[in-house]
Amino acid sequence: MISMYSLNLSRLDCFIYFSNSMDTSTLTKIAKRQRMYVLSTLGNEGYWSSLPFTPGNVQCLDWWQDRVIDIALPAEGSDDSVKSQFMVTCVPAQHQTNRGVLDRNKSLWAGFTVTSVKEPKNPSEKRFKVYFTGDTGYRFVPDGAEEDAQDVCPVFKEIGRKFGSFDLAFLPIG
Repeated sequence: MISMYSLNLSRLDCFIYFSNSMDTSTLTKIAKRQRMYVLSTLGNEGYWSSLPFTPGNVQCLDWWQDRVIDIALPAEGSDDSVKSQFMVTCVPAQHQTNRGVLDRNKSLWAGFTVTSVKEPKNPSEKRFKVYFTGDTGYRFVPDGAEEDAQDVCPVFKEIGRKFGSFDLAFLPIG
């Protein structure tokens, strides 16, 4: 995992965390440096409360729950900012979770969709949808089994039916 703190990001408005494989040191440094909104998955509330994030700014979501996030984006060619809204939805993923020996599958593993909320002001602007699958599997193939004989994870079709096509998708390969 690449430490986000090493990227020297000057400002984060919203931080989306899809698993429970958390880098405590990096997250503590980020939380102390700036105030941001954090979206994570259900079952990780205790972990987030142990970090110095602003109470009330951390939301742990169940699958299909969403939040509208207000963000000030830099305006092109200006020092001003443009207020933007995004709908962030926690969507299912196929994976297991655990941080220790006794907490297997006690929290959700998820992906997230991010959709622009505001209607475009002119025809050259476009609403957009982004899908980040998180760390998910397309299908589970037990040792010795035929890959093509295994069912594909059904959440991909379900997400496609609910959201339609996406403009950009971040997919794990491995």
